[in-house]
Amino acid sequence: MGSAIIILERLPALSLGCYGNWQNVTPNLDAQASRSLVCDHFIATDTCYPIVCDFLISEFISIKQVEKYVATEDWIVGATPWLDESIDDIEKPLDLVRKFAAYPERINDFEIPLALRFAIHGAIVHCMDRLFGDAREDVREGYDLAYDGAVDTVVVYSCTGEPLIKRSGEHRFFCPETQHLPLMIERIGVSDSSERLNSPFGVNDFRELLRDVASLDRWKQQMEARGKFVAQLENGQMIRTTEWLCIVGDDEEFQPQLFHLPEDPWGLLNVAPQYPHVVQELLKSIEKP
Repeated sequence: MGSAIIILERLPALSLGCYGNWQNVTPNLDAQASRSLVCDHFIATDTCYPIVCDFLISEFISIKQVEKYVATEDWIVGATPWLDESIDDIEKPLDLVRKFAAYPERINDFEIPLALRFAIHGAIVHCMDRLFGDAREDVREGYDLAYDGAVDTVVVYSCTGEPLIKRSGEHRFFCPETQHLPLMIERIGVSDSSERLNSPFGVNDFRELLRDVASLDRWKQQMEARGKFVAQLENGQMIRTTEWLCIVGDDEEFQPQLFHLPEDPWGLLNVAPQYPHVVQELLKSIEKP
């Protein structure tokens, strides 16, 4: 089995809804977070791209793609009063977006009105989320067919967040843990609910984490396939499933007892006489040593 990776070149992480800040809604990333292991404190630098791992396929969403989509956004209409330009001159607001994309520190440029900075910020986040949704759909539909279901893991992460700051006298991207950059690991068909890794997490931890998550999921699949628990009692056996509790004795004179747990979670009413076929199925399913 293989993995698919979806890489976001740069995402202003302060607005990600799935990380608790709803300034700008990100429905596609939120949906991904709801079915993934989410790493809350992913520490990334410009040296971590690409993540060291063996991937079958990958999707890369660049800021250039975002610029193309931003051209259709409604925020441009609201931006024109500050730009003193006609709405027909779309290159002026797009030029600002390109500058913000190339120089993220301009998000703190006080010469540009705050409302306009928020508008640009929101447009970039919205478009990146939309492009991510398209890429995830490609993974779900196209790659599953092309690779005959070979994709069992989808990893989502962002190369860098904001802002661009000085470190050791050099300008370089550095994403502090407070940025909550998206790093999400989805195990297709196994991880049905979201989980969070709250400890600081770096690129060097990634391969080990992915391996351990895969091992855990294989174990969960084995448990789900087995679907029951058999315990050896002093004078018999107990068979436990999510629905039934069955107790059988080593002595043939001991009549099996059966309890329907959804209706009788305490095991007070023996329903074996009403469901002899269930008792037989449970007895047949016991794995012989």
